[in-house]
Amino acid sequence: MASHAALLAEHGYAVTIVAGRGASLAGSDYVLLPLLDSKNAEVLAVHEYLEKGVVGSRFYELEERIASDLRAALEGVAVCIVHNAFTLHKSLPLTAALHRLIKEGIGTRFVAWCHDVAWVNPLYLPHLHPVFPFTLLRTPLPQVAYVTVSEIRRKELAETMQLPPDKVSAIPNGISPEKFLKLSGTGRQLAKDLELLDQDIALLLPARIT
Repeated sequence: MASHAALLAEHGYAVTIVAGRGASLAGSDYVLLPLLDSKNAEVLAVHEYLEKGVVGSRFYELEERIASDLRAALEGVAVCIVHNAFTLHKSLPLTAALHRLIKEGIGTRFVAWCHDVAWVNPLYLPHLHPVFPFTLLRTPLPQVAYVTVSEIRRKELAETMQLPPDKVSAIPNGISPEKFLKLSGTGRQLAKDLELLDQDIALLLPARIT
């Protein structure tokens, strides 16, 4: 999230991070909504019942409160990138709240950024049930743009949600060339001055300088 925020801000976009915990980042606004934290005590209490296949009134109350918080936080926001909440079961009240807001048509476009698909992970399957709200994790929303981090995840998500593969994008995690190459301050300046990172190929000739 920090990398995405920094890159978007660098390209002139107004960025707001909405999260359940953490701190603000330079160049971005920050909205703290504790109920978005999967480790929140109220969320964990609801999930104790969900693990047993019980959906009680506390689930719906929490869903409504999260939806209300998000509705306010997303007012005037053009695009919201959601990390994992559409496909991972760590906070099902949040997943349900997102489905509710999208069906309401709040005016924000949503991108589902999917690192994990709960319904294909053997570690998660024992915690899932073939009933609401778990089924939301394999229910596609036509208004949402689905993005995965690899071709394998793309195939898994398309099969899980019964979507045509071309309805899911695969965008691998990017890297920072400067950090990856461990460039020093001088190295970064040279790369910038010589526009090395804009080239398709850069040939280096190590030679003795006399």
